[in-house]
Amino acid sequence: MDIAVFGFDPTVDALENSLREAAEQGFPSFWMPQIFGMDALTAIAVAAKNVPNIRVGTSVIPTYPRHPMVLAQQALTTQSVIGGRLELGIGLSHQPVVEGMWGISFDKPVRHMSDYLSILTPLLNDRRVSFKGESIIGRGEITPPPADAPPVLVAALGPQMLRLAGRLADGTITWMTGPETIRTLTAPTISEAAEKAAQVEAEEKAAQEADQEKQKIVVKASMTGAEKLVADVEKRVTENHEDLEKVVKSLESELAE
Repeated sequence: MDIAVFGFDPTVDALENSLREAAEQGFPSFWMPQIFGMDALTAIAVAAKNVPNIRVGTSVIPTYPRHPMVLAQQALTTQSVIGGRLELGIGLSHQPVVEGMWGISFDKPVRHMSDYLSILTPLLNDRRVSFKGESIIGRGEITPPPADAPPVLVAALGPQMLRLAGRLADGTITWMTGPETIRTLTAPTISEAAEKAAQVEAEEKAAQEADQEKQKIVVKASMTGAEKLVADVEKRVTENHEDLEKVVKSLESELAE
């Protein structure tokens, strides 16, 4: 288990100093929120570039005000700048903020996050997506600088969000959660969901590979039939001295029947 630092600084220079201090003290990672001060990913791109020996994470970036395509571009750009040390933490925020401050509906938040991840993850990994969800649509390609996809962690406290994080993300981020809750709810719920998702993925992959093998057999059988047809024509022309044009017409008539 690693112990990390969670902090928030008012300026980029102050953040760089905090990162350097945490790195010098041996902490493996530093996490900062996206609230109402600096933009987290912008600040990380500037400050962490000069402090190479520590991973940096967001805890967390609210999903509602940023389309997943925009967030994917921002995250991959930051990841490129800091050499692949980003941990991307995202979350729903809170209903009073989403509806009261941003004027966005907070209806069906779990569905929103499911749609969000279904768009964000392909963009981070493949740079393209085509998905129409109930709450969000994402179609298109992005061309950010070359970078590996950062791990995506979803803020989750209740069972539904934990299962979603286990199924579609790389992990979760908790808040004011004690060890007993982690032991009895958080860890088992997210682990079970991740195991089921891995099993489903393995079954789908096996089914796809089996289908590909079937297609190969069909193609091979078709090719074999064609080879026999060619060999039959050659035999009739070379050994039986039949006229090639008549042989072809004869075969055409047979195939037509």
